[in-house]
Amino acid sequence: MTNLVNATKSILRRTPALLVYQQYQQRKLMQEWVRSGMPVPPPDVVKQRTVKEYAKRFGLHTFVETGTFMGGMVDAVKDVFCQIYSIELGLELYENAKRRFAGKKKYYHHTRG
Repeated sequence: MTNLVNATKSILRRTPALLVYQQYQQRKLMQEWVRSGMPVPPPDVVKQRTVKEYAKRFGLHTFVETGTFMGGMVDAVKDVFCQIYSIELGLELYENAKRRFAGKKKYYHHTRG
């Protein structure tokens, strides 16, 4: 059953409908955040969009992050930067990120402080 679920998820990840849905969800989150007075901290989608905009505006090719946590930012900017360095001090979080991005060593360099 797990193989079927994983195969289905893999197929869905590659469909345009999923991308459209994700973009819709992100827009909805942004609008909600603005309507609520832009409280601190902003949602992840706001931070990710800001990093992408700066990369484009200033022609940045390398991304360095402290605090990998679950790897959401790394995943969000993977198509924007040529090299990504993410530093995580927590052993469990570090190991999770290492597993999540295994096989993508060309792009992701996870280090433990």
